[in-house]
Amino acid sequence: MAGRQRGMTLVEVLVVVVILGLVAGVVVMTLPSEEDTARIEAFGFASQVKVAQELAVTRGEIVGLRMEETRYSFVAYRADGWTSLVLPGAGGPEHSLAAETRSSLLLDSEPATGTAGGTRPFSLARESDQPPPQPDLVFLPTGAAPPFTAMFTGPMGNWQVVAADDGSIIVEGADD
Repeated sequence: MAGRQRGMTLVEVLVVVVILGLVAGVVVMTLPSEEDTARIEAFGFASQVKVAQELAVTRGEIVGLRMEETRYSFVAYRADGWTSLVLPGAGGPEHSLAAETRSSLLLDSEPATGTAGGTRPFSLARESDQPPPQPDLVFLPTGAAPPFTAMFTGPMGNWQVVAADDGSIIVEGADD
């Protein structure tokens, strides 16, 4: 019995450490994120609006913004009416907000009255038969656009994107 060892070998200890590391990694990845989704969405929206303004001027076309509570998209006015517009750097024609983030658009301190806010009348016609809704906000080829405030609300706080008469865009915490 004198030749028998007690305790664990180094390999056994390392296996236990690796298993604990894997379990800790899985636990950390499943924890909810503490990201401020409203802030991220507000800054992303502001950069997309700047690109839309620049496109309207450089291409010489009218660019519109459709904004709903959970998504927004940009459109361009062409000969056949309003068509979807994919901005450079955007993943597609429509951006869906993060799951817990909501948005609203104010024009001259009043809620936007365009049809993008969910006010499209009910119809039994197929969706493809419906004319596309009008944009809530329009950027002209001259660079002109009405001042607006886009609000982004999330679990970590509220943020707003404010566009002034001169075309400048500011992102700020709405709780400040």
